[in-house]
Amino acid sequence: MERRMEAVSAIEAVFATEPARRLAKSLFDQQMWCFGCDVRLAKPHALLEWGFERHEPPSGSTAPSHYRWEGDVGRVGLWGFGVWFAQPSWGSLLLKRGPFVPRFSAGSQLSTNVWAATELTGFRHPKTADERQTLGRLLSSLANWMADYERWVRARYGMAYRNRAVDDWSEKRSDCVPTERMTELWDALCAGDANRFVL
Repeated sequence: MERRMEAVSAIEAVFATEPARRLAKSLFDQQMWCFGCDVRLAKPHALLEWGFERHEPPSGSTAPSHYRWEGDVGRVGLWGFGVWFAQPSWGSLLLKRGPFVPRFSAGSQLSTNVWAATELTGFRHPKTADERQTLGRLLSSLANWMADYERWVRARYGMAYRNRAVDDWSEKRSDCVPTERMTELWDALCAGDANRFVL
């Protein structure tokens, strides 16, 4: 019986090197910082203007609010600890801050009553070639969504606004991604273009 060859997605090729994995982590951590800055804008802040819905924690909880967005490209859940992205026909991924390790779930629904990373269960490393390819498609779609969001922020609030957020981040981190490269790197990740996914 002929052995089935496993397809390697373009996304997997991007992460073939340790520098690329470090860059992905830096880009994602910085993007999360920028989302936090966008929440602190005058009301309605950027996430609400983009179309997110804010979900407040139960009375007495010390957890921060989280945000949900839904559009043609999928569903996004955003917390301080990470991002959930779902496409109903594919499933979903969970990407937490820290090591850049997307986790997969075949489900595409998620309760709005989630306040901590420990409450998100059922996400795991993909087990089959099909699941790896699906996770790659989900990650590519999320990267495309991130790039579109960043383009919109710059058009709506100006490059100087995003530069200030990134400058503040650079005071805390040595691995800061230049503002002008953020969208380009998300686009490269979306396309699985390992040659462009470099600083």
